[in-house]
Amino acid sequence: MANAPTEISAGSVVQAKSGGPRMTVSSVSDGTALVQWFNGSTLNSARMPVHSLIHDDDIEYSFGA
Repeated sequence: MANAPTEISAGSVVQAKSGGPRMTVSSVSDGTALVQWFNGSTLNSARMPVHSLIHDDDIEYSFGA
């Protein structure tokens, strides 16, 4: 049986389910997360629906054979 997804809250490291950079959640309100990430030395932020994010603890990484 699969484990339940890890709850996303302020301080969580997440990624969009469609891929992209790892982001830090600043806050969560009404099903929307305010996320921040760096592109080089530039800090970016966006609001994203929580259901479109996956917690870093739930991402399966593969490092080759």
